[in-house]
Amino acid sequence: MPLTAIGGGKLAGQILNAMEPSLPVHPQRVTNMYGSSTHKQVYVYGTLDLGPVELARGSGMMWGVGGWLLFHFLAKVGPEVEAQLESAGRKRDQDDLRQPLHPHYLPG
Repeated sequence: MPLTAIGGGKLAGQILNAMEPSLPVHPQRVTNMYGSSTHKQVYVYGTLDLGPVELARGSGMMWGVGGWLLFHFLAKVGPEVEAQLESAGRKRDQDDLRQPLHPHYLPG
């Protein structure tokens, strides 16, 4: 599900509108003047633009816009899950640091 950090403006609507024509052709999919029957979802997780989220028609009628914020998610899952996520992230960072640099990125 696509995420947009912009917050307001037209980006969330543009993402939704791009989803409709990019759906694969499927014989079971119903498409009519209201668009396809496939649900499209976009989440806003930032507020760089404090203006309203603008949705132009073009994504059919099966869509949703939601908000998501890391701090609310962490409060909901609790300190045990937060600690597990932090540990997994730290391990991933350590694994990334152990990988050799691609020669393209080495000074020359």
